[in-house]
Amino acid sequence: MQLSDRVAYVGAPLSKVPEGVTAVPVLKIVYRDVSSVKSIETSLALTSKRAVISLKMSGVRISGARIYCIGEETSKYLKNLYSLECIVPDTQDSQGLARIIAGNEKEITVVGSNMISDNLLSTLRDNGIRVNVVAAYEIVENPDARYEDLGSVTKILVGSSHSFEILYRRAAKYI
Repeated sequence: MQLSDRVAYVGAPLSKVPEGVTAVPVLKIVYRDVSSVKSIETSLALTSKRAVISLKMSGVRISGARIYCIGEETSKYLKNLYSLECIVPDTQDSQGLARIIAGNEKEITVVGSNMISDNLLSTLRDNGIRVNVVAAYEIVENPDARYEDLGSVTKILVGSSHSFEILYRRAAKYI
């Protein structure tokens, strides 16, 4: 990337925006109250840091046999909010997560967004694992996104396919 490039990131809100990057959060995170779950006693798979945050906000206790985290960032949140350790796959994505769970579990609770990977869930079920799903937060379109900020950039990094769909629908006149 050259210094003359003006870059935008389009996706979920970032906790820290890199210097020189224009953030256009087209997605909004809405945490759900999942306090009715009370406690998770099966093995647990956490698909994001936001899953950990939502569980903690709802006062859910975790006492499962094993805990799996999709990546290092999720692992850090679990350690900070619950003082618990987890298993992180070498390949930090939904398929990596499915692979390390598949050979080790008969039942698992998967906690994530309302858009948990169908691929993850079907892979687990295809391996004979009983899957309980907790949609702990929703990913929705951000009605306050400032698409006009895209008019001044030369490159756009899109965070997800859902973000791309929104960008395509809402921002064509700016890019």
